[in-house]
Amino acid sequence: MVYLEKKFRFETAHRLGNGYVGKCANIHGHSWNGSIQVEAEELDKFGMGVDYSELGSIIKKIEKDLDHKLILWDEDELVENLDGKTELVLLPENPTSEVLAKTIFGEVAFEIRKRNLPCRLVKVTIEETCTTRCEYY
Repeated sequence: MVYLEKKFRFETAHRLGNGYVGKCANIHGHSWNGSIQVEAEELDKFGMGVDYSELGSIIKKIEKDLDHKLILWDEDELVENLDGKTELVLLPENPTSEVLAKTIFGEVAFEIRKRNLPCRLVKVTIEETCTTRCEYY
């Protein structure tokens, strides 16, 4: 078994609008860093478990979908009050690092299956700040 990791990053603003009381109920931004880790059982004829360019292509899509967006709970009262020019990402839960990791995990796993890549997604790591990190398996 071989394990491969591909890092990514994006800038977003978010707030915890579903009943959370504290500073994070206010809109604020982060420079998010993350990675995906996959496992492959065999190496191909080039000596690779999976081509890093394939993983990079998946990550580019994730970065494009999230970078410089406002991430909100889909029932946040702010959604109706925005001007329509703000690019939103709406999630069914508070947009915590845990929920983002879970969401990214689902999207990456789907892309791996869709592309029929010879690997399995093991985990997604999300760093919300330089001192906080979440891993979703």
